[in-house]
Amino acid sequence: MRFIGSGAFGSVYEALVADHGKVAVKLVNISHSHTSKARLESFKREVDVLSRVKHANVVKLHGACMVPPNVFIVMELLEGSLRDKLDACRRLDYRATLKLANEIASALAYLHPSIVHRDLKPQNILMDASGAAKVADFGVAKFKQSTYLNTTRGNGTPAYMAPESFGSDKISEKADVFSLGMILWECWTGEVPWKEVQIPFQVVMLVGVEKRRPEIPEDCPKQLASLIQRCWDDDPHRRPSCAEVERRTRLLLHELDAPPAPPAASAANASNAAEESQQTIA
Repeated sequence: MRFIGSGAFGSVYEALVADHGKVAVKLVNISHSHTSKARLESFKREVDVLSRVKHANVVKLHGACMVPPNVFIVMELLEGSLRDKLDACRRLDYRATLKLANEIASALAYLHPSIVHRDLKPQNILMDASGAAKVADFGVAKFKQSTYLNTTRGNGTPAYMAPESFGSDKISEKADVFSLGMILWECWTGEVPWKEVQIPFQVVMLVGVEKRRPEIPEDCPKQLASLIQRCWDDDPHRRPSCAEVERRTRLLLHELDAPPAPPAASAANASNAAEESQQTIA
């Protein structure tokens, strides 16, 4: 196995499996501490989610072992995360931002009838060799029993979290829509949201109490700026669904890829053409 990276949860390795070729193996550090028990529950939740879904823009699960001390998940091997990509190129152009939005929205629209991710951020968006985005890391995701789901505070990453996630015991899939808006803003600007804020609680005050949002630069295309602002709406009911975001970005991509329309003939050209036609007939 080849070591890829590590974090608080454990380590990730590249391995070769007969039936699947190269895969990513996520090993978890498990002990008898309370933190390790919570980590194990998070991994069980992730396996539960991934075992039920199949979508081109959701990371693929190959297998898992949840019996300590051998706790690991085997997933498709991907090139890196959106975080890695932004660190390397700083920001995305308009077309790349729309493409990313379309792919993430497509995955979320598929998930949202039954699952809310709750921790959408660049680190949890993985990229394959072709540059396609895949939603990953479902450790704090929850299955919906109704329109809203009961949740606990403290789940997610404050810089990308919706205001209702800070102060409500019930949230909907529209919390993921807010997070998507923050990701799109970061892709266009190349800036991490609220990077000037040192304490997470300050983000809670800025977003949840003062209703503030990051400033959208003047060079942001109007259609993208409008989409981001709608995703950021303080009222979850006024935010678009991810199905709507997918349709909108698909249409905008189609407009970019469509060949330019031929210039319309001016009235003078049309008149000259008519006169030449009359002279020819005469």
